Formats: sequence, structure tokens, C-alpha cells
Amino acid sequence: MLAFGSVLLGVSFAGGTISWNLWVTKFAIPSETAKYMAMHTFFNGIRGVLAPVAGYIIASTDSIQTASDYSVGLMFVSCLMLAPLIPKGAPFDRQNRLEEG
Repeated sequence: MLAFGSVLLGVSFAGGTISWNLWVTKFAIPSETAKYMAMHTFFNGIRGVLAPVAGYIIASTDSIQTASDYSVGLMFVSCLMLAPLIPKGAPFDRQNRLEEG
């Protein structure tokens, strides 16, 4: 059972890694894919450096409730930022992006 679980976990991680690297082709215009992926990777690195520091400061100065309130607030803000990107028809369909690229 342990071996099966390990194989399943490995396949899941591999699938996640492949999806992580390929999803940008569904989002960015083909000619802009490299630029988008470079910016995406850079900002994930910035987040990876700053998030643990911010988490430590929040955990050491505030309550768990306050930390969860910050988290919910940030998730809400991110949803608001993504709202304009909700597909609205032809300008966002893959065929048009392929023709542009």
C-alpha cells in the first residue's frame, strides 16, 4: 500500500509540474508566452521570498483570527483583480489568439 501511495504521489507531482509549465500556453498569446512565463516565474520568486517573512511577522504579532482575516482579504482582492479577465467571447478564444501569434 505504501508503494502504491508513493507512485500515486509521484505521478500527481509530475502532472502538477507539467501542468504548471504548460498552462501559460492557454493564457498568453503564443508570441508572448516566453515573456509572460518569465514575469510569472519572477513574481512567484518574489512571493516565495516575502511570504515567509510576512507570515512570521503576522504569526508573531497577531492572533490566528487576524491572520485568517488577512488571508481571506487577500483572496478576495485577488478575485477582484482577476474579474476583468473572465472570458467574454471571441477576443479570448484560443483560435483568435493563435491567429494573433
